[in-house]
Formats: sequence, structure tokens, C-alpha cells
Amino acid sequence: MSRALSLKRLGDCAAATSELERLLGHVPQADLAAVAVNLATVYLEDERPEAARDLLLRNAHSMPPSAELWGNLGEAYAELGQLDEAVRAFRRAVRLAPQRPGHQVRLARGALRCGGIGEAEAAVEAARAQGANDVNWAAAACAVFTLRGRDEHARQIIEQTRRDLSEEDRVRFEAEITALVREGSER
Repeated sequence: MSRALSLKRLGDCAAATSELERLLGHVPQADLAAVAVNLATVYLEDERPEAARDLLLRNAHSMPPSAELWGNLGEAYAELGQLDEAVRAFRRAVRLAPQRPGHQVRLARGALRCGGIGEAEAAVEAARAQGANDVNWAAAACAVFTLRGRDEHARQIIEQTRRDLSEEDRVRFEAEITALVREGSER
């Protein structure tokens, strides 16, 4: 599997997909989850959310519970616009690995897109308590705080986060906040 992961890191999705699909049929049951999750990640990076969703659903009940599987399934659902299903998958990922702030951030972003501001706020706060402070957390936190009328707090996070970003990343960061606020306020 290390060859497939190297190909994935190099951005060769086609070769990584081929290698992981080959492995999927030949790995012991104990390794199935890792191969399926990595293959789903490649599908998502290659803008193939239906393939990721179908793969993970096919294997979800035959593998040991995996937060990564449910988190990736949530991402696939979100990319397909199936937001309620995405939030359910993110909740399951959080239940399986409540100590992992990345799953809390995914849940916050999904909940915002469904109009679940209270759930998003709780997830943002849980992620912050676990040490989250990356760009994804900052975008979700800013959207939550803006929707809750805590504009000054949102501005502080934006300014702090912007300092560490390139101009291109700043534009993406601010666009993400705007999209999350728009989606959160429309529901």
C-alpha cells in the first residue's frame, strides 16, 4: 500500500486508484478498512464522490468501525449535495473518535450547510478545546460566530489566520467563510 500512497501524494490519482483497487481484492480483512479509506480519499481528490460513497457503503458494515471511513463518507455525501446524510456520517465519525478535532470540524461545516448552527457551534467549540486551529476550523468558527452575531470574535480569527496564508489561500479562506455563512443563513 505504501506505493499507492506515494502515488497519491505525488498527485497521480489514476495510478494510485489502480494500485489501491488491485489491493482491495487481495488484502486480509484486517487491512480492508485502510485500503478502502485510502481509495475513497483518492476518489474524492479525483472528484469522484459517487465512487467514494459507493465503495464506503459497500464496505462499511463488513469492516470494524472506522472514524476515517465515516468521515470520508460524509465528505462524499457533502460533495454530492446529500447534506443530511453527510451530517449523519460526520456524527458517526465523531462518536467513533471524539478526541479527533478534524472530525468535529467536518461536523461543524456539514451542520452549517444544513442550517444546524447550534450543532455547528458545539462542534467548533469541541474542536477548539481539542486544540484545533487550522484553516478549516477557522473558516467554520468564523461562520458560526458571524451567524451568532459575534462579529468581533470572527474578525479576530480571520486576522490571525490571514497572517499565515498566501494571498491565494486568503482568497479561498474568505470565500469559504462567505459560502458557509450564506448556506447557514439560508436554512
